[in-house]
Amino acid sequence: MCTKILLTCTILISLFCSRRLIKKEEISLINEYYSQNTYKLKEDITFSAKDVLKKDTLLKIWIESTPTILKIKTYKLDDDRESAIGKMITYQINEEFKDKKFTVEYLDKLISEKLEIIDQKEKKIK
Repeated sequence: MCTKILLTCTILISLFCSRRLIKKEEISLINEYYSQNTYKLKEDITFSAKDVLKKDTLLKIWIESTPTILKIKTYKLDDDRESAIGKMITYQINEEFKDKKFTVEYLDKLISEKLEIIDQKEKKIK
């Protein structure tokens, strides 16, 4: 009985102490901003033996922010966002970020580790 109470208290405390790096109400604006861009992979990313995204693949991205992790997910340029199966290419664990102020500049840096933004001229050529 005491163990159950302690476990419940621990879970509740961790839920209330967790904080999203991007607030729920801001995530749609951020995704709207990033949805206007097209990106290409800087290197191959292997998810499994049969699931590899090749370098220079053109992609769109969206951001997910939960109380524990910020995820950068991708989908192929030709896919519809609503039906696409997103692949997580990079992430930031909230706990590791600690008390620093999360900024769009940091998010750009996180994205640029794996992806390169391309301009409209290059997009038309591919």
